[in-house]
Amino acid sequence: MKKRLKFFVFLLIAVFLPFVIANEIIRWVWYKNYPLKRLSRRDWDLVYSLTPNFHARLPVGINAPRVWKGTNAQWEISINSQGIRHPGEIPPKSPSIVRILCLGDSVTFGLDVDDQYTYPSQLAEILNDRVGGQAPIETINGGVFGYSSRQGLIFLSERLLKYQPDLVILGFGLDDAPPNMGIPDRLVMAGEVKKGWRKIYKSPLEYPLLLLAQPLPTFLWYQFYIRVLVQTEKFAFVKNLQRSQGGQSNERVNMAEDSKRFKHSRVPPADFLDNLNQFIYLAQQNRFRLIFYLPYELAPVYRQVILNLAQEHGIPVVDFSEKLNHYEISELMKNPACARLLPYYQEKLGKDFL
Repeated sequence: MKKRLKFFVFLLIAVFLPFVIANEIIRWVWYKNYPLKRLSRRDWDLVYSLTPNFHARLPVGINAPRVWKGTNAQWEISINSQGIRHPGEIPPKSPSIVRILCLGDSVTFGLDVDDQYTYPSQLAEILNDRVGGQAPIETINGGVFGYSSRQGLIFLSERLLKYQPDLVILGFGLDDAPPNMGIPDRLVMAGEVKKGWRKIYKSPLEYPLLLLAQPLPTFLWYQFYIRVLVQTEKFAFVKNLQRSQGGQSNERVNMAEDSKRFKHSRVPPADFLDNLNQFIYLAQQNRFRLIFYLPYELAPVYRQVILNLAQEHGIPVVDFSEKLNHYEISELMKNPACARLLPYYQEKLGKDFL
């Protein structure tokens, strides 16, 4: 028995120790200046979070099509000392201010987008122009690239509630559907709002699991299945996504069937529903309102989870997944806000910027 135990311990060390050492070498030698590494730091509650006091101009194209490579376009980013993409410190809330917290993934965060052109920044400008005379409106960009609904839930419950938002706009789903080396977020980030969350790193045995959930391995895995496996159509997730999206955006989604297809996702549909229900619980307990934001290209099963829950609880939905599919560039340019923004990006990125 002791021999078997010794053999098991030896095997564990032999397999994981080289992996851990190699990861740390790569982390500090190869990609120490990689934008995603510079933008993020390890976080024992959330796997990773934004680097406080980070100010830089970074090259456009971390997730961009190859046609953008070589444009030398850059984007400006400022992270305050609280680890939030916000101009300066966020002060205690004044009773006279309406505070909106935008919570989500890279779409909310504004990956490749200058500070003043992120959607939370634009939202504040538009709302203050229209109704700001009644009460000043302030937005907080709580987006973090690559965040799932699980990470967003912990981020809100543990760190953002102190800012006392009146309204929270949730934009999750894009990073919930893909797999993360087969590791669901509920195993990496265990717990729930009512009982609390445990620290991710409890023992050395959990360290390899944490490394796999770091932003760069996640990003490289994402690039691998997008750039390689999508091309060969040999990856189950890609086939499931194509099957799920296949012309049924306006049809009734088979929830049971599509849920099975995404059972190996970072956040399977059942977990996604549970996370959203916990957001609703937080809203009820802390007296803020919710709006669901649906980005483009969201897998229909996740979209349907959001729509069903919104209907059940009377939560408004902003559905860009429908709106953007019908716009041509000529129509977009008729919108005053787009007419101001699009030439800026067209100049930076060339004719293929859309």
